Amino acid sequence: MRMIMKLFFLLAFVLMAWLVYHTGTIEAQETATTAWYLAIAELLTILSLTYMGYTLLTGYLFAPQRMTTGDYKSSSKALIRAAKAAAACFGADAVFTAIGCLLSQEQLLRTDALHMAYFLAGAVLSLLIFQMERSIPYRVEEAAERPSDDEGTEILYR
Repeated sequence: MRMIMKLFFLLAFVLMAWLVYHTGTIEAQETATTAWYLAIAELLTILSLTYMGYTLLTGYLFAPQRMTTGDYKSSSKALIRAAKAAAACFGADAVFTAIGCLLSQEQLLRTDALHMAYFLAGAVLSLLIFQMERSIPYRVEEAAERPSDDEGTEILYR
C-alpha cells in the first residue's frame, strides 16, 4: 500500500506539472497579455511545484520504512508543506484568472475557463496529497541504542 501511495503522489505531481506547462503554452499562443498579478502567482506555483518535486525525488520516494526524525522531517513534513503551498498557489491562480476575466470587461473565453479548470484541478490534487500524507499514522519508537559517554555529550533542556 505504501508503494502505491508513493506512485500516486509521483503521478499527481507529474500531472500538476503538466497542468502548469499546458496552461503556459496556451497563454503563449494567445495574443492577450497576462496580468502581472497572475504572472506572479504562476511563478509562485512553479516554485512550489519545484519544491514539491525536490521533496518527492530526494526525500519522500526513497525514504526508508524506519525513519529517523531527520528523515521524517525531510520527507513527510516537507511534502505536507509543499502540498499546502502548491494548493494555495493553484487556488490563487484560479482566483486571479477569474479576476482578470472580470476586469478585462470581455466575456469569459473558453481558454479562460480552461485555465481556471486546470488551476482548480491542480489545487485539488495538491490538497489530496496533503490530506493523504497527513492522515498516514506514524509510530514513534525510542532508539534501540543510546550513545555512550565516550561518543559525545548529550545536552538536555531543563
